[in-house]
Amino acid sequence: MKLKDRPRVITGLLAVATALLSLGFFQGFETNLNNWFSSGSAQVNRVQTTVSTSYNSGTTAIYANGIGPASGTWLGQVKSSVRDGTCGIDTTGAIGPSLQCFGPFTDFGLAPQFVNANPFPTNGYTTQLAIYLDTSYALNHPDCTTAPCNPSTSFTSPTVNTECVPGPDTGNSCEGTRFDWDIGLNDPTGNFHRDYVFNVATAVAGEFAGCPSGGFVINASHNSFRSGANPYAGTSTSTLCLTNSGWYTFKQAFSNVSGLLSVTYSILNPDGSVATCNNLSGAAVDCTWTLSTSDDPIDSIGCPSYGWLANEEINDLPIDNTVFDVAPGACGTSQATAQITPTNTTCQQFVSGNSATLSQLTYTSKNSKIQSVSPGVFFYYTQFIATANQAVSISQSRTDTTPGNIPIQKAQAILYSSSCTKIGSLNVASDGTASGTIKNAGAYIIGVKYTPSSLAGQGVPGSNPDTYTYDTTLGASEAVTASVDLVPRH
Repeated sequence: MKLKDRPRVITGLLAVATALLSLGFFQGFETNLNNWFSSGSAQVNRVQTTVSTSYNSGTTAIYANGIGPASGTWLGQVKSSVRDGTCGIDTTGAIGPSLQCFGPFTDFGLAPQFVNANPFPTNGYTTQLAIYLDTSYALNHPDCTTAPCNPSTSFTSPTVNTECVPGPDTGNSCEGTRFDWDIGLNDPTGNFHRDYVFNVATAVAGEFAGCPSGGFVINASHNSFRSGANPYAGTSTSTLCLTNSGWYTFKQAFSNVSGLLSVTYSILNPDGSVATCNNLSGAAVDCTWTLSTSDDPIDSIGCPSYGWLANEEINDLPIDNTVFDVAPGACGTSQATAQITPTNTTCQQFVSGNSATLSQLTYTSKNSKIQSVSPGVFFYYTQFIATANQAVSISQSRTDTTPGNIPIQKAQAILYSSSCTKIGSLNVASDGTASGTIKNAGAYIIGVKYTPSSLAGQGVPGSNPDTYTYDTTLGASEAVTASVDLVPRH
């Protein structure tokens, strides 16, 4: 079921849409809930640590004071409609009546909601959501009463906990035991195309060899809800169990492989590495899946319409760091933002769009040597979205070989949060370049202070103008560029 055609249970918007950052979308809940929306009574709340009435119950002492964010100081906590008994009953599936709890969703900042008429980008895109998985909770709230939950690959009655029905909490039975993280894609004309879904369920101990003490059974599919998706009903390699508690990033990477859409589903550790799951036989494997089918030709694929916790039964589920990563300008996002600005321009002026652009440096000369350059200082600002432990670098090039690169003043290559709080500095080289690694996923700004006055005494350029270009590279891809001309003063 696609989001825009489901029963109209959206109530108030949690926040209004705001302008996109340069490379897609990031929401870490640090200052607001922008671009996450409620669905019925299901919503996301901002908290600094979880104040849980169910997700922490029965867990080990380390959760006594709640669960902190994946990064930063705030996280999102999902209130499920299972808590107040407003979930529905779905009678459309082969298994008969089953619980259906619509969860909150994000539009990744791609307003207007659901209407995204853009072609599939050349380099594809990725979506990410960090979710805290508590395996102690899973052990105490299994998805069915006895193992195995799925004795065959068909939809049979043991796949549904018969006690898991709508109603106020009564202990282990109605807490809810499944969620689906669903990315809905449109076709290039803006019409809905298909869903790409992580299906997650709590596992009873002994469900299969890979889940001897319980955990979370996870699969990847094109369907959501108990009526259409079954995490247990996969193959020996696709049905996986995750047995350790912690923050995990659920990542879907959409790419063009030989003219077909290929979707790689990965579950990542906080350091960005692929997490370890167990398969049906108990072997340790990477938590990854790849789906590619002949009915997904790339010319029928567009861009995301939503990210949706489609069936979200687990009350107080902690989430953080929503990411839509795409090339600048693709999928209707804004073009990447980088700017060379005059002396004394602040990060706040740049991010608010109130900074002036410095397009030209002028120099005086004598005996083919530069005497002075005006202004003597300028700033290069850029903003971007990074994943965990992603490399970032700023390079410098010029039209002519003389004079040389413009140096960075006193190693001032500053890394800021999206709200212009200083986080740290990049490593600065003598040739006016800078580099570093972004530890946590998020939205960032870099401000670099250059000193063109240092060109005094060097040879005059043979080109007029001599254009200096500054490129920010994120990972292996150029993210954004800006340039300034060096010209003789008349």
